[in-house]
Amino acid sequence: MPRNHEKDVQLREERKKQILKSALPLFVDNGLQGTTISEIAKAAGMSKGLIYNYFESKIELYSILAADILGISEQDAHHLLYEREGTPWDRLCRLAKDVVIIQKSKLAGDAVEMQFNLAFSMQFLSFEQLPEPYKSDVDKAYSFRRQTIAKLIEQGQNAGQFIEGDPYRLSIHFASIVNGMFMENTRSEGLFDESNVEQALKLFLRQ
Repeated sequence: MPRNHEKDVQLREERKKQILKSALPLFVDNGLQGTTISEIAKAAGMSKGLIYNYFESKIELYSILAADILGISEQDAHHLLYEREGTPWDRLCRLAKDVVIIQKSKLAGDAVEMQFNLAFSMQFLSFEQLPEPYKSDVDKAYSFRRQTIAKLIEQGQNAGQFIEGDPYRLSIHFASIVNGMFMENTRSEGLFDESNVEQALKLFLRQ
């Protein structure tokens, strides 16, 4: 009897997630050039050949992880801009806090491990080294995140909350502040709390 197609699809997706999850800490520790498919296969508990059934190369694996970490999904972007409660200022602060503050008490098991892997990976991920078309894919994901934040800032400007200026340029300032606090919090957990995040973002508020 042939296997159920839906189960095959589900199994394939589960294995891809398992491979990606296993590859991430290796890329964090060793970088793109220092990580091999054999190491990823060993970490995932699979054969090297099986990895190639799901991904054509370690570069594809790396680019998928980079796009996921540096980007934002269309669903999450829509929620942030049109569905999430609060003023644009409230939503901008919440977005920053979601990135900066690692709340281990609210996470458990694999979620904790993944959260910290993502944190450390932000310190080395550079998609400029990727060949095409992978670089363009990651660049598109990265740009979409910036554009989403720019739209949120524009909403705040229209509401009279935020300072004037090009929203996209302001989104770059926002990213610089948030990423800086984020990386410092990975080295010294708890260095920045919610009040620190809000204080740092007040430069966006119209006086």
